[in-house]
Amino acid sequence: MQRAGGSTGIEKAAQLIAHAKRSVGDRTAVEESKADLIRLLEEYERVTTMLEQID
Repeated sequence: MQRAGGSTGIEKAAQLIAHAKRSVGDRTAVEESKADLIRLLEEYERVTTMLEQID
């Protein structure tokens, strides 16, 4: 059976699966970036505190 626009159900399913694979990777990258940002902010605060103690 053809859908309006010419794609079959199998083609549409393949497109959805391909998009889902990319979106899962995108979400993981965002979470990893957030974790890295938190780690860097904590490191910045730690170094700033050390520098204040030296002064």
